[in-house]
Amino acid sequence: MTTQEQDVPTVSDLDLAHAVRSDACVLFTGDEQTAEILARRLHRMSGWRQGPFVAVDCSKPADFLESHLFNLLDVDNANGCDTPWSTSPESGTVFLRDVGQLPLPLQERLSERLESLRTSRYESQRIRRRVISSTPTPLVERIEQGTFDDSLYYRLNVIHLVITPDD
Repeated sequence: MTTQEQDVPTVSDLDLAHAVRSDACVLFTGDEQTAEILARRLHRMSGWRQGPFVAVDCSKPADFLESHLFNLLDVDNANGCDTPWSTSPESGTVFLRDVGQLPLPLQERLSERLESLRTSRYESQRIRRRVISSTPTPLVERIEQGTFDDSLYYRLNVIHLVITPDD
């Protein structure tokens, strides 16, 4: 553990241990820098550690996100793009930093992609990446305002860890 990680306010050790043992999506709510440190720690402690950890900044322009994000989640990589999974297609973690910044149409497509990969009847087409996401503010209010897709929230919020600063 680095010095930087030692100083990070954290979620409870029990909650983090639960997330390590699961393959489910994890949503961190709170400080973005802390969320990324914890997401990297979670990746290193989990069964996904053999694959890459790829952070995607969801505040990037929509056209960049459109190609980059969906290439990362493309199991077959049919378009031939070079991704971190080109040499390690079986595992890894995609970290969606500030997922609330994704444009609504991309939220809807991401939700559909995650669901189709999760429920595919063909093992070779199932997602083999752990998805961890973060947001500095709770998304429930955004769902009520119609600015965040409720089905994406449902898929990302399987394990919800709230980052609280140390007092």
